[in-house]
Amino acid sequence: MRRRLAVVLSCAMVVAAVAAAVVAGQEPARTITITLKNGSVSVAGAENLPAGVTRIHFRSLRREETEGVLIALRPGRTVQDLRRAAARSRGGPGPLKAVATIEASAAPARGDTSTTTIELRPGATYVAGYIPDNPKDTPLEAFTVGTSASGASRPVPDATVGLYDYAYGMRARLPQRGVVRFENRGNRLHMAVAFPLRRGVPRAAAVQTLLRNRQRRFFGRMVNQRRASEPLGPVSGGTVNDVEVDFGRRGNWVFVCFIGDGERGNPQHFTLGMVKAFTVR
Repeated sequence: MRRRLAVVLSCAMVVAAVAAAVVAGQEPARTITITLKNGSVSVAGAENLPAGVTRIHFRSLRREETEGVLIALRPGRTVQDLRRAAARSRGGPGPLKAVATIEASAAPARGDTSTTTIELRPGATYVAGYIPDNPKDTPLEAFTVGTSASGASRPVPDATVGLYDYAYGMRARLPQRGVVRFENRGNRLHMAVAFPLRRGVPRAAAVQTLLRNRQRRFFGRMVNQRRASEPLGPVSGGTVNDVEVDFGRRGNWVFVCFIGDGERGNPQHFTLGMVKAFTVR
């Protein structure tokens, strides 16, 4: 019995040593910081940037809340193509979709940072910017990714949220803090804005109120807008974002997609079914 126990312990120590060696051999993910300013955008940390897993910090110094974006140009497209497409996108994202994809986006408050992890494509050109009231005035900052990949690995998510045309696919509970993986499995742009429900508001009633597009009742009586957060801004289909979330409080919440992308008469997606109640624990 003692000999068998000694063998088991020895095997366990070997497995642990191998696992530790594997972890130690992994490269930490590189981090780039996208700073949103009044009238400009800057990118730090993109020098000699390899492809693969990369952490993206969105940091805002703007007076008002602003949607920062990281865009990947399609092969053969240029920053000037993107500028022309942005100027034509006031009626919908069709022109933008033809030249680029939105890989990550966030709207941090002034002085705050929002962080997500994505995979950068080898040799691709990425463009950081934010969405102003007039798209033709969009400030942009471009950088190119190297052709070799880093050895970094994605974080292990605490939960996964699938974004579909038009629904959220997820478990009923999310962690108060941690990493939530958002996978856009649809063909449209989607986002996830989170609103905490007020005490006593039934989750089903809140969902039905939004499905019926009764926004005044929803925002006026059912949720606390001051505690709302945006774990995921607008992103293109096929993107995967590992977002470092902090909901701030436990209780019942609702995810809402506010995008109207020019399809099916341009309704906001929550009226088509893209609203989901969940519990933060």
